[in-house]
Amino acid sequence: MSHDVSVLLYIYLPIIEDTTVVHKGCSMKTIDNMKKLALKPDSELLNLMKEDYGKIDNIWKATKAWNTTAENLFKYFQNPDNVLNFRSATIKTGISTANPTNFCRIPKPSGISKMLIELQKKIPFVNKVIYAYEQIGDKYIARARKLYEDSIAFRFQFIRERTPEPILEEFMIGNPDDGVMIEGNYCSVRSLGYHWLYCDILSHIDFSNIQSILELGSGYGGQAEIILRKHPHIRYVAMDIPPWLYIAELYLKALFPNEVIGYRETRKIDSETSLLNLMKDKRIAIVPPWKSYFLVDQFDLFWNSKSVQEMNENAKHHISLIAKKCDHAFFHVYKVGEQKLGLIHPPEYINEIVANLGFKEVMRKECSITYPPASESVLYTQK
Repeated sequence: MSHDVSVLLYIYLPIIEDTTVVHKGCSMKTIDNMKKLALKPDSELLNLMKEDYGKIDNIWKATKAWNTTAENLFKYFQNPDNVLNFRSATIKTGISTANPTNFCRIPKPSGISKMLIELQKKIPFVNKVIYAYEQIGDKYIARARKLYEDSIAFRFQFIRERTPEPILEEFMIGNPDDGVMIEGNYCSVRSLGYHWLYCDILSHIDFSNIQSILELGSGYGGQAEIILRKHPHIRYVAMDIPPWLYIAELYLKALFPNEVIGYRETRKIDSETSLLNLMKDKRIAIVPPWKSYFLVDQFDLFWNSKSVQEMNENAKHHISLIAKKCDHAFFHVYKVGEQKLGLIHPPEYINEIVANLGFKEVMRKECSITYPPASESVLYTQK
């Protein structure tokens, strides 16, 4: 397979109107992990973040593309069940895989099939129509599911061939439903994606020499998980805006109990505070981006995956303020640009900002799983 077959599945979007989560094949080890590493919803924390978020300068708030999503998620995550299942959400979250390529879900009856069921009660010959409709649907789902599984298996093999390090077991926190069983382990699309980016940088960064990482746009903490499980010595700053930051705190606390400094502490930091000293024996800090003004430490590695391209005029401000506090800067960016994906900035814009900060490019890798390559990873250094 030379192409990313999951891309082909977007042409089938109109068929599936609604979905329900179905899981199968999880090992007892995975089930035990799910019980041990459960999320602990904290509505008081969510409300505190929402209150603070309402007071900050607009430059730190979600841009137009994500503003409505942020508002919806503040409400959505008030429900503890939605928090516990955030990785199988069927609404737009930015941290789940609620898209038409997710054929781990079994479709509920669509509007068309519901209409046929009602007609069946009144018109006998509609039974034949329903039968034909179901047969077409079953064949479509089976074919789409096979393409989806092949795509994930290809990603898995592609990553394994490019690094001697093992692909980590998926712990199922947040109840992901975007993966399949491979060699006895559940492999989700997002987790494999985070492994992929980690592999991209391995040939140019010796993580044994990296002591601290600052990630802008950390999402639910998936990238932090991969790096911290592989390199326990690293201290990691997960930075994002609420409500995504809320999920990141719950997720990383579930994975790394007693090793996270949460939002309640970091919201108080000022220019007199060394965040790395505050962390002491902790490995992770949950930090809102508007506290960047007060960061006095120098970090080893800055990390961002695509989100700066969606920050309109704020991108230059955020990168200039945050990335310059790091010795190295890693960006994963869309290559296609704003015309096709609706993004604000093309990758050249990011390159220019970073170069003006005194960084030198030391690595550029295209995402070779798609053709033409849709994204690329770029590493810069100030040293």
